Amino acid sequence: MVDLKAVKIKMNKTILIIEDDQNYLDILTPKLQANGYTNLIYALDGKEGLKTAKKIKPDLVILDLLLPNLDGFHICGYLKHDKRYKNILIIMLTGKADYKDLKLGKDIGADAYLIKGMNSDELLDTIDQLFKEKK
Repeated sequence: MVDLKAVKIKMNKTILIIEDDQNYLDILTPKLQANGYTNLIYALDGKEGLKTAKKIKPDLVILDLLLPNLDGFHICGYLKHDKRYKNILIIMLTGKADYKDLKLGKDIGADAYLIKGMNSDELLDTIDQLFKEKK
């Protein structure tokens, strides 16, 4: 049986995806939509992503690290250290698997750090869990 309350909650969440790889967006988007996350906004470079995040104040940002014009670490740090944006949830989703990168991501305030190529269920579970914890 479908939990209509959960579906409605997901549909009301705005997710900003800051990712410069269109092929990755083409894979990620249908998975999010199939799981009820339909209010998706995209930015293809770091400066555009930061500007968009400040303008719309999404519920969640899925953030790549290696972006043109401004990297994901700077975006995360800016958002998490400004009282106007600090409550935006941020998932760093990147190909950078080094422990030092994961530690830096957590130190500057990322709510989760995931490695690209992982099972898509892990990303969806992380999103759901972060939204539950924020309630």
